[in-house]
Amino acid sequence: MKVIQRLGLVALVYGLTGAGTLFLPDMVFPVQAQEAPAAPAPAAGTGAGLSRSEVAERLNIVPVFTVVSKDGTPILANVDQEGTTLQVASFWLGQEQATAAITQIQTANPDIAAEAQVIPVSLGYAYEVAEQQRQQSENLVFQVLPRPSDVESAMQIVKANGQTDIEDFPGIPLFYGVSAQGILTIERDGVEVVPFFFAQQDLQLTLDRAAAENAEVTQATKIEVTTLEQVVDSMLDSSAAADIEKIAFVPSRDSSSMFRI
Repeated sequence: MKVIQRLGLVALVYGLTGAGTLFLPDMVFPVQAQEAPAAPAPAAGTGAGLSRSEVAERLNIVPVFTVVSKDGTPILANVDQEGTTLQVASFWLGQEQATAAITQIQTANPDIAAEAQVIPVSLGYAYEVAEQQRQQSENLVFQVLPRPSDVESAMQIVKANGQTDIEDFPGIPLFYGVSAQGILTIERDGVEVVPFFFAQQDLQLTLDRAAAENAEVTQATKIEVTTLEQVVDSMLDSSAAADIEKIAFVPSRDSSSMFRI
């Protein structure tokens, strides 16, 4: 693995927008937005935006966990929002949080909870299903919830950067490396990729291992955080820079080691 630096994608990841939990596929946040720095305009575009199916394919590497009934049917929660009852299908980036949800179901409906189980699916699958269902029912909502530990890491970075007024991290955290030379890029099997990590500690481990090969670059690299929502929106943007093709998602080692999806 070779660690290098490139400038092209920096403008696509700076800044935080929106607030709350990721709702698929339209990246709509359900809670009040926090004030956050505006993202700069993307680099000069080439009309190289990806399609939703291409984004979903890249998200397939990321496992999420959901609660289903004995026959594999997703267990939905009914949520009242402004006089409308929404059916919410939840996907957790952490298995522990999905398992804890069964305990909550036990309180509300013991019969359903008795047959409930946690299964892994890919985030790309959830993204595609959400798009299909959205076209059939406006009252069915898919949400993805981050691991609390990743949110805590993200909040530490945000506050260290001076954004002390933010009470809740606005979205699903993605961690990346950046220095004065640009955003961290990794050469893997002869191919350059721009990695976005779902866990800060995994990015730090990557930097630690790469230090033996290129200490100067890794020592100058700072870990920053953006949101999955912002990165996906950038990937879908028809005016996106060509470097958008290099984006790669890196799931947490904890979740990806539990299951092969």
